[in-house]
Amino acid sequence: MIRTGITYNTEITPRTLKGVIFDLDDTLYPYRQFVLSGYQAVAEYLQTVFGVNVEKELVEKYLSGEQNALEGVLRDHFKVVEDSLLQKLSYVFMAHIPQIALYEDARVSMALLIARGKRIGVLADGPLGMQRNKMAVLGLEPLLDCVLYSDELIGGEASWQPCRDPFYIISLQLEIELENMAFVGDNPLVDFVSPNELGMTTIQVVRPDGAHAKDAPLNKHYTADITISSLYDLADVFQEIESPVL
Repeated sequence: MIRTGITYNTEITPRTLKGVIFDLDDTLYPYRQFVLSGYQAVAEYLQTVFGVNVEKELVEKYLSGEQNALEGVLRDHFKVVEDSLLQKLSYVFMAHIPQIALYEDARVSMALLIARGKRIGVLADGPLGMQRNKMAVLGLEPLLDCVLYSDELIGGEASWQPCRDPFYIISLQLEIELENMAFVGDNPLVDFVSPNELGMTTIQVVRPDGAHAKDAPLNKHYTADITISSLYDLADVFQEIESPVL
């Protein structure tokens, strides 16, 4: 297994890790794929209803880093952009069946951890229908011991990260104490503050194409215990935590 880069940001107390919770977007699959797939669905709708072809423009604006790419394209083609149109296109974007695929390192690392007897869960943050569609396309649920859609919890969006409630619930579902679980995510702005406070082992995967690759944690409480550049390193991290070299 290729060791692509592991950084320990704090001293880790040796412990047995019985399970791991994965974030979904940009951790297990490239979020960019979802956005491009959504823009394709939006472009097809606009082509059908209005006879305008905007897919190339949408993709170019998005890949150039332009904020609100969709609104920018619409204003190039329509004198007035009604809120009702924006709401409809937002629905098309979120409700479409996405063309996405797992990162290869996600597939391999999950298989290795399952083979080693680790219990695996996914915490899917975001609008419920959208996240369910992603999970269905990725075909992950049969492999997992637990999937939690935070939007289903009381409070809806208030239960998205950095809320603690999903971690308590997954701990109960997996029947594993929080201190014996790891959380793997990508976003230092929200992903790690709650699991850090709960005594979990936190691991950030930093992918060059990730939406949060250049984001910095607000302070030490938001910083993951360990940073890796690929999920290929995850099995090694578990081994080092459970059997440290003295």
